[in-house]
Amino acid sequence: MKRFSALRRTLRMRFALWVAVLLLAALVLFGVFVYTSLARGLSSAVDDSLRLGASQAIASVDVEDGQINFTDSIPEGASATDLVEHGLTIRFLSPKGDVIQAYGPYRAAPVDSSALSAAVEGRSTFGTFTDPQEKDSVRIFTAPIVEDTRLVGIVQVAQDLGDIKDTLGRLLAALLLVTPLLVGLAGVGGYFLAERALAPIDT
Repeated sequence: MKRFSALRRTLRMRFALWVAVLLLAALVLFGVFVYTSLARGLSSAVDDSLRLGASQAIASVDVEDGQINFTDSIPEGASATDLVEHGLTIRFLSPKGDVIQAYGPYRAAPVDSSALSAAVEGRSTFGTFTDPQEKDSVRIFTAPIVEDTRLVGIVQVAQDLGDIKDTLGRLLAALLLVTPLLVGLAGVGGYFLAERALAPIDT
């Protein structure tokens, strides 16, 4: 009888452990899927926003005699103060990479040589750099400004990724908090289910 009781406890523990392990594996896979999907979606949204901002900036540029006229080059309402409040930066560069005019918190960011070379070749590129002061990652989009097949300038639009980092951090914290709780509940539930399943045998 004692031997049977010990065997029954072992079976209950094994059943509870298997339930907990299987649920843990399922939750880990689900958490990884949700985290990576959200990260990809948020990054894509930022890239789309930067691309749209660059398109609007290019459309607002006036070119005279192969030179950019900055009188009305920034879209209406997008003043330096507005850009700072929204965490955006718009920079206009010469074909050589010199900053001609800039608005926003990252106007003094270094000009990446590979992005500059791509723009000179007529290609738009995305890049990421680290803000030396805040240590935040900043996403930047570089696009050429072409007039009559001639490169007249380069526009860059940048935005920090702090909001994305905070959102993903909260999601990760929630997953790390909920997963052990659910696994523990599943283990306890599996233990009592095993008790009920073995009750007829005990009888």
